[in-house]
Amino acid sequence: MLNAGNFFTPLFKVITFLGDKGWAFLLAGLILMLFKNTRKIGVGFILAVACGALLTNIILKNLVDRTRPFLANNEYHGFWQIAGGEFEDESSFPSGHTTATMASMMVLFLSCNKKWSWVGFIFALLMGVTRVYFVVHYTTDVIAGLISGAIGGVGGYYLTKLLYNFCHKNSQKKLFDFFINFDLIEQYRK
Repeated sequence: MLNAGNFFTPLFKVITFLGDKGWAFLLAGLILMLFKNTRKIGVGFILAVACGALLTNIILKNLVDRTRPFLANNEYHGFWQIAGGEFEDESSFPSGHTTATMASMMVLFLSCNKKWSWVGFIFALLMGVTRVYFVVHYTTDVIAGLISGAIGGVGGYYLTKLLYNFCHKNSQKKLFDFFINFDLIEQYRK
């Protein structure tokens, strides 16, 4: 891809920025939580990113402690500079960007119409491509990120189901009723 004369760099910088610390998926989750019809997906996004971060950033990165490719090899460092990669100092394995993206897209897939929701997986793969393109991850880091993201996404999805079951069982309490039934659009219609 570097032979393309950095053609992909601006687009890939935007994509990789969206995966940084999972902020875009956490923000999307918060926005989706404002509406009753999308709240489960929003809660799922937040819990999935949290599960993925726990697995990736807290457990696996500390266990494996792999050096980033651009730091491990002078040739890779040259590619990293050409591609315009930004300095990252934490461990390489697995990719946190890919984990957060895959976790969110897994929740989307499990929660929505399968006819279209699988398209989110393309975005997760594209996130992984950007991480290899910028020479901050090895391909195996991305594959591990996809796997840990899928696990985090399934975990977030089922934790959301448990949370909703708990809230429904306790819906006579105002806080839980509010959590289940609040809708920002309905508030403005009143």
